[in-house]
Amino acid sequence: MNKNPSPKQKNDTIVAFELAWELGYMIALPLVIFALIGRYFDTRFHSSPIFILVGIFFAFFISSYFVWQKTSTLYQEIDHLSSPKKTQKSTKKSKK
Repeated sequence: MNKNPSPKQKNDTIVAFELAWELGYMIALPLVIFALIGRYFDTRFHSSPIFILVGIFFAFFISSYFVWQKTSTLYQEIDHLSSPKKTQKSTKKSKK
């Protein structure tokens, strides 16, 4: 068992924690914000679960969009990093 991880392993771990932290915020913040807004409207208009459920439903779609956007960006970055030779060849061809 390796007790001293390499700098690349440390960097990969940090990047993974940053991604998990960011995704957590992308999911939690819209949920909390829209649930509180829904609760406010429910108490104001005396319509107990309607607005909070609408807020949670709306937060679900917003969070899904943010997560989809982040993962598609990550896939593009991974694809770009995994095939640098392909992009170099295409730029050489376009210069001719």
